[in-house]
Amino acid sequence: MIKKYKFNIYDILIIAMVALCVMGIMFRENISDSISKTVYSDTANIQFQVKEADGDIISSVSAGDVFYFENGAEFGTLLEGYSYKNSTVYENVQGTPEMTSNPEKYDITGSFLSNGRFTDNGFLCGTEKIFINSEIKLHSKNALLIIKVTEIETAINGNNEQ
Repeated sequence: MIKKYKFNIYDILIIAMVALCVMGIMFRENISDSISKTVYSDTANIQFQVKEADGDIISSVSAGDVFYFENGAEFGTLLEGYSYKNSTVYENVQGTPEMTSNPEKYDITGSFLSNGRFTDNGFLCGTEKIFINSEIKLHSKNALLIIKVTEIETAINGNNEQ
């Protein structure tokens, strides 16, 4: 005797779940790409400083250079940079402040234009959180910099305007 099998609602739900799992596996790359490709609408002017940089770095960096994080994600474009001789103020044995300088080292200040999203405690550039006083290792095609963020401001229309 042949036993007839009747489909019920649970059988249909199980078949649908299996089909959805198979489709999810097939399209997982497209799904993850659409999730990870977030469009950032905020543009920030990030002020920075570099202490005791070599003269070679100064000659290899110019406005318009694009800088990247260590993981290869884009950080932003260098808007401007100023260099000046490194000088340090210290207290001598008598307790009076004294200034000393290293003629081979320079201090650099400047600003980057970066796309991301402002958060409650800083700026999110890709997956990297940036906040005031954070030190970030960046590279361009010609240079490697370790910057210290001194200020984060909103840039209007992708310009340096406030």
